[in-house]
Amino acid sequence: MTPNETLRRSQTDTPGLFDGRVMICDGAMGTMLNAAGFPLNGALCELSLSRPEVVAAVHQAYIDAGAEVIETNSFLASRTQLSHHGLEGRVREINLAAARVARDAAAAAGRQVLVAGSVGPATNSVSWRRADPVAVRDAFREQIAALVEGGVDLIIFETFGSLAELTEAIAAAHEVTLALPLVAQMYFLDNGRSLAGERPSLVAASLDHLGLAAIGANCLGSLEALLKVLTEMAGHTSLPLTAQPNAGTPALVNGRLRYSALPDEYAAYAARYAEAGAALVGGCCGTTPAHIRAATRALGLTPPA
Repeated sequence: MTPNETLRRSQTDTPGLFDGRVMICDGAMGTMLNAAGFPLNGALCELSLSRPEVVAAVHQAYIDAGAEVIETNSFLASRTQLSHHGLEGRVREINLAAARVARDAAAAAGRQVLVAGSVGPATNSVSWRRADPVAVRDAFREQIAALVEGGVDLIIFETFGSLAELTEAIAAAHEVTLALPLVAQMYFLDNGRSLAGERPSLVAASLDHLGLAAIGANCLGSLEALLKVLTEMAGHTSLPLTAQPNAGTPALVNGRLRYSALPDEYAAYAARYAEAGAALVGGCCGTTPAHIRAATRALGLTPPA
């Protein structure tokens, strides 16, 4: 077996991961922590250390709503992102804590719940082209290594606006482990292009042979726009798809963000995502346990398309 064949097998031979029926992932972590009184511009991932009971309560709420996959509270927990809060020296500590809190919640569920290590961009969309690729790769490697050490079951890359940076993150993960499934999700604007201007078809074709378990999109403000992205991706990959939209378009009401999509509307689109090929459906900004509960009811035992 060649190294590439070994890589592909190791990333996709996870019995039952995307077989049989659509899996339900959790919804927004930041939205829930913000509702609990923590500012969105703060280091929310640090709460896994300082307020683990608050993070655990969010995990528990999603598990109670039917989530079969919960994501660690580690979305922006790379060295480059934590440096904005003076926490760059605590990468391993924060990611280990995030994994531990999620693992404890999953273990107490009374049924199988998988823990996905959440990894977001190490840069912002503006600075990516000016970033040192070696430093970016190192940042991803450090974070992913800590999540793997913490015992996650898979890695979910999410809200990447640049295919080039997502490819760096995937390469870093391959350097850390060949044992865990990797799921790669891009962020697209409502016009159907990534922040770097890439079409879903190009993204899907580029990711198709990188040893991933699934690919998809997350954080789109329009539920319909995400459906169009999935439909375009489906024609350019043989991999299962994933969908984690925002709960519609946000508006500022009394100083807080309010999202337009109610649980029933979100659930109706969750079923349409499954028809388009999504094998994993969850939520991003604005989604709550109520949205995930509605999706659980809507999808039931729906098999992947």
